[in-house]
Parts: sequence; C-alpha cells; structure tokens
Amino acid sequence: MFQYLTGLPSYPEATTLRRFLLRIAPTVLPRLRAMHDRFLHRLTIRRGVPARLIFDVDSTVLVVYGRQEQARIGYNPIKRGRPSYHPLLCFEGRSRDFWHGKLRPGNAPTASGAFNLLKACFAKLPHGVLSIILRGDKGSYDRSPYPLAA
Repeated sequence: MFQYLTGLPSYPEATTLRRFLLRIAPTVLPRLRAMHDRFLHRLTIRRGVPARLIFDVDSTVLVVYGRQEQARIGYNPIKRGRPSYHPLLCFEGRSRDFWHGKLRPGNAPTASGAFNLLKACFAKLPHGVLSIILRGDKGSYDRSPYPLAA
C-alpha cells in the first residue's frame, strides 16, 4: 500500500523506511490519525447512519527483537521470556473496520486502558447511532467494581 500511495517504482529498504518514518512521525502521525478518522466516518455512513454498532475489543502480543522503547517481558505465548508489546485494539464487529488502538508495554494487564480506548471510540461515533454492543474476551474481565477505569 505504501508503494502504491507514494508512487515509488520499488519498495524502499527497511532501514531507509524506518528512518524516514521516525523523522516525520511527530508531525505526520496526528494528521494520519485525523485522516483515518475522517475516512472511517465516511465508510461508516456510506449507506446511512447505522442504528447499532458492535465494538470488539481485544489485545494481542507483538514480539520484538532488540531494545525497543517500552517493550517489556510479560505474557507472551509466542516467544516466552522475550520483550513484547501488548496493544489493545477495537474493531467494528460487522465491517471489521479498525476504530482505535493503544500500544502498551508487554507487561500491561489485558483490561488496562480499555476505558480510555472506549472513550476514544465513542468520540468517533456518527450522530444517529442508537446502540452499541461491546464484546470482549475473558481477558477483559476484572473482579473490581470498575474494571474499565484502570
């Protein structure tokens, strides 16, 4: 997709691409997020505002090699004992569109940060949505009376 969007004849070397993205990230990342949110809004209302949305919230493990910032050793079924990230993601259940995500250290509990993630998702809702169904796996369960506030 990157090659198509930039019009490059071939894909750049990984190191070159990494350096480029690190250099432009502070200024371009907020713009990319805003563009994503506008695109998501247009996709969501393309056939009219849906009456109901389903938010699927889940986490995953991303193994890293080397010393990446905020990578920590935590639950990692793929490579036990390796540093990783534990991102929290939200997708819309029917369309499978990505709504929001949060990159977290590998030792973050599954449910931590879910409240803020859902607040960000709700902020992107088009006017007219009447109900939202939240789905999460057993990792989202917490015995405390306010599990999402952590």
